[in-house]
Amino acid sequence: MYFKNVNRGMSFTKAGTYTTGLVVVLGLLATSSGSNAFFIALGFGLSLLTISGLLSERSMKSFRFISIGAATAEAGSPFSVPLAVSNDAKTWFLFGVESLLTTELPRFRLLNAKLNAPIEGRLLAIAPGDRREIAARCSGLPRGKYDHFYVIQRTLFPFGLISKFKVSEAEANIKVLPILNAEIAERIARDIRAKLAGHVQEEDFHSHRVMHPRDSRRNMDWKKNAGKPRSQWVVRVYQANGESTQVVIRPDWKGWLSVLSGPELERALSDLRSAAEGVLRAGLLPWVEMADGSVLVTWESIVDFLTTAPLAVRGKPVGFQTASVLRVGPQGIVWEQAA
Repeated sequence: MYFKNVNRGMSFTKAGTYTTGLVVVLGLLATSSGSNAFFIALGFGLSLLTISGLLSERSMKSFRFISIGAATAEAGSPFSVPLAVSNDAKTWFLFGVESLLTTELPRFRLLNAKLNAPIEGRLLAIAPGDRREIAARCSGLPRGKYDHFYVIQRTLFPFGLISKFKVSEAEANIKVLPILNAEIAERIARDIRAKLAGHVQEEDFHSHRVMHPRDSRRNMDWKKNAGKPRSQWVVRVYQANGESTQVVIRPDWKGWLSVLSGPELERALSDLRSAAEGVLRAGLLPWVEMADGSVLVTWESIVDFLTTAPLAVRGKPVGFQTASVLRVGPQGIVWEQAA
């Protein structure tokens, strides 16, 4: 049950439903029998529900949601999202509060309501005036770029009988990439290392990119990562000197034209991501050639394409006559030499 005009909602938990039923039965027995014992038990039950409602409302007034941190994950895999919350009260402690994030506003029911939120963050206690960051747990999301969530702030305090909540909206920057084929990525990385072996003497720093779970910590920028949540850590990307070692990934857009939908689209994007990750593992920054001939030359632009496809992402006009080219298409991933 949710009242939008006052931004408050309430539902009874399973224990609260049984307690309310017991109170109703006690009321019937008290009025029919006139027994003082039943009236005392009835008064105790009503007091329990009243106090639970008042204290949970006091908690909701002080519980404030601040922001959703950035995160990058893989489709269907669990990951954590940093959430910032605070207790605005000067003397009131908050206990047993949680923040639930959903992409659509759910239907709220009065009895035993279970909210299937993909992202859940919980805190046992927050001191008055304190600001906390929660490592909220996500069970997994489909591939995509998520920039908006409904935030349901809820508490079961103090007795777990009544679930009191309020709803707000928040901006987000959560990017969920296609599934990575680690075997393909490692094979491509080995191929590139073999091509580079024997003629690359030095490497210069090129740029930063977001760290992925399989990245080596050898290239982490510890100074830049200091004080930041793990989801925002970055690694250094190096560019080899001398002979060109640029790798361009050229998707077979014509070959994909008739199959870019549903599962086939996800498989194609998985292959494209695996090829890009393989180039990264070899210490190089991949370029991706688009259908219009433009090129995605930054990792951020490649991630945007992988998360928003089939929406168009336009790259930059770049020449790469001396680059090695990876062709990615329905028949697999193969090397070719650019003309």
